[in-house]
Amino acid sequence: MKKVMMLLGLFFLMASCEVQGELTKDKNDDSVALPATGLKYSGVFVSSPGESVSGAAKVYLENGQQLFLDNVIASGPDLKVYLSKSDKPTDFVNLGNFVKSKTFYEIPTNVDVSDYGYVIIYCQQYSVIFGVAKLIKL
Repeated sequence: MKKVMMLLGLFFLMASCEVQGELTKDKNDDSVALPATGLKYSGVFVSSPGESVSGAAKVYLENGQQLFLDNVIASGPDLKVYLSKSDKPTDFVNLGNFVKSKTFYEIPTNVDVSDYGYVIIYCQQYSVIFGVAKLIKL
């Protein structure tokens, strides 16, 4: 009977996983073409205690709004990329899953980038900040 209950529990656990939405789908395109102009904000990641994140965040405001993670290295479960109003994820926009370095993330057009001064790499599963980049206007 215990085996049946464990299998039933495992089945419900697997069936309850959410399908990723459009904003959090993994991106697989390896090609990166940086815009020649339009770089408006930039910041360097600082790791949280006990975590390791390196690289830079850059916001381009030409032909839409895009966040570019430049040579960002981070490793952990369920990492997300947040555009945040503070260095804590209390008022933020989830831009999607952290996929790899040299990735563009679309910033929704209804977001005023000047109101968001930080980019956070955040482990949503365990509520842990891996690193924060303070954006500086160029």
